[in-house]
Amino acid sequence: MRLTTSVNAESPAIASKSNTRPAAKPVTLTITVSGLKPGVTYNLYRYRSMAAVPDSTINAKAAKAAQKWTVKISSGSTYTMTQTINSNEVAVYRAVPVGAP
Repeated sequence: MRLTTSVNAESPAIASKSNTRPAAKPVTLTITVSGLKPGVTYNLYRYRSMAAVPDSTINAKAAKAAQKWTVKISSGSTYTMTQTINSNEVAVYRAVPVGAP
């Protein structure tokens, strides 16, 4: 999986020796899932924290995800989508076949 953003830094940056973060701004994420097999249905999950991401049995723990999409490609081996979040949010993605535990 590959994740890219529409910006590479916040503007304005945090001032030197400051703990005050800049105001959150929209950031567009491009999520590219690779290694997929045509004709196989996958669940793509988004989590709002690293702690929420299950280590195993991803589908059985689907309730931990903030969002879920069903993905099925007809050819190739990648699926790409975009999502806009605020720069102060966390986005972690996992994709697994629907039939996986």
